[in-house]
Amino acid sequence: MKISESAGTCFDTETTGTDPASDRVVEVGAVRYVPAIGGVPDQGRWVPVYQRVNPGRPIPAEATAV
Repeated sequence: MKISESAGTCFDTETTGTDPASDRVVEVGAVRYVPAIGGVPDQGRWVPVYQRVNPGRPIPAEATAV
């Protein structure tokens, strides 16, 4: 099977910092690739999805400066 014939999803997260013990997720994003029926090259579609999340605490200035 060629990669262009395979479905797949990539995920990305944004957080309030880099410490998993104390920092929180503020956004989750995903992009799913859905191949075209019949495997026609370059005829698949990309389906983006994102969701912002209330971290329940202020976002530090260092995190927004990135």
